[in-house]
Amino acid sequence: MLYNGSKTIYNTKLQNCLLTGLPYEPILGTTINEKYNIMTIYDKSLVDSYPKLNLIILGASTIEANGDLTKLNLYGSGHSPIETELKNHIPLYLRTAEEAITKPPSKKYRLKTSLVINGIEYIAYYGYNAVDYNNKKEIVIFNNIEDEYVSVSKLDTDIADILNPPTGSTVDLTQTTGITYIGDFVKLHLFFTLNELLELKNVLNILYPDGEHYINEIAVCHSKELNTGTYVENVETQISYFLDIDKKLDDAITEGKLDFYVEVGGMEVLRK
Repeated sequence: MLYNGSKTIYNTKLQNCLLTGLPYEPILGTTINEKYNIMTIYDKSLVDSYPKLNLIILGASTIEANGDLTKLNLYGSGHSPIETELKNHIPLYLRTAEEAITKPPSKKYRLKTSLVINGIEYIAYYGYNAVDYNNKKEIVIFNNIEDEYVSVSKLDTDIADILNPPTGSTVDLTQTTGITYIGDFVKLHLFFTLNELLELKNVLNILYPDGEHYINEIAVCHSKELNTGTYVENVETQISYFLDIDKKLDDAITEGKLDFYVEVGGMEVLRK
């Protein structure tokens, strides 16, 4: 399965700072760390100057999403680019201190905090380390994106008018159909083991004991990694890309894994 993400304005701000060498500081009130009070104060000399795409977070519910979200979706998610959080962000791990001894968290879990639910205190992790990226050199062309199935091809850069563009060509951006787009995307491979899925099932059984469980949101986040000495934590965590998916958790558990790709990047109108 392959899902496309829609970019946030915080991703754009980070890119602008990276390209110009300007320092990047998240705007107050825009980080996941602030929402859950996770390591908001730390020694900044211990982390890199710029955050990287290195974390995902999940949203889930007991309601199945509408439509077939496994198709190539070039219209983005239902989130606004100014939003800083999922609609229903859930932990990936939720255990008491005693349970955590026999069922320890995966080393990929991040954003550690504690939650009290029905008078019981739990150790919670809200993030998952994800760094398995792949990028091809070619630029991709998308035709007829308003159709059910998009025509995808590779841009031929070995043509004269790229280095010697013709004069007088324009594109009518008011038209709504027949526009050609070009894009560059990086594929992020996500793989959840059976044990990680069972931990997610445990989380949802605690939060939503009634009904079937569906994973219906993912966000790819940029953040900085901080080694605390005992574990690695992510700080200054912001959402770079939102995506809507639709996966029944029990189906993934039956399959023994959850294995899919996310594409992040951007598109521009191809002016011919």
